[in-house]
Amino acid sequence: MTIRSVLTASLIASVLTITVAEAAEGRGDNATTKAPCVAKPVTVNGSVGTQLCGPASANVKVGGKTYSFKEGFCAHDLQNKLALQLSLGTDVPVFGSGKPNHGRPFFELSLTTTAQKGTLESLDFAGRQLVPDDTPVSVSYKAGAALKGTFEGKGVSGSWNCHGGIYKLNQA
Repeated sequence: MTIRSVLTASLIASVLTITVAEAAEGRGDNATTKAPCVAKPVTVNGSVGTQLCGPASANVKVGGKTYSFKEGFCAHDLQNKLALQLSLGTDVPVFGSGKPNHGRPFFELSLTTTAQKGTLESLDFAGRQLVPDDTPVSVSYKAGAALKGTFEGKGVSGSWNCHGGIYKLNQA
């Protein structure tokens, strides 16, 4: 099981018990609310995956071409020391051979809580893995709130927008 699978499983398992963090500051004064939506299970070529949902989006540039990702949300995962975990699209793990993510678009970015560094956990589009999993990236966003920002790594750059909220995963 890869770190991607573990983190995605953690996010999906927690999606029903999340709270909205104060978006403007990314701190304190949390208001309990329902998730923006409920991710749905999907089956693609016999493999079980998850169709994410929500208002977040990202644009990524690789090799001079721009790719757009949508349908997902931003989350704090402080138990795993992540200031931000952004997952977009459909996650269908591939075991063995086959097209990356069974041809479905999937984007996952994680930012650490200790510095403005992150990891592009996964970047799949139209059956292609656009960069290797776990590509390190440097990030830039307004201090105290990772609602939107930019990232850059070897051969890849882009931006994300949470469109209104970062959700705090309840990991108790």
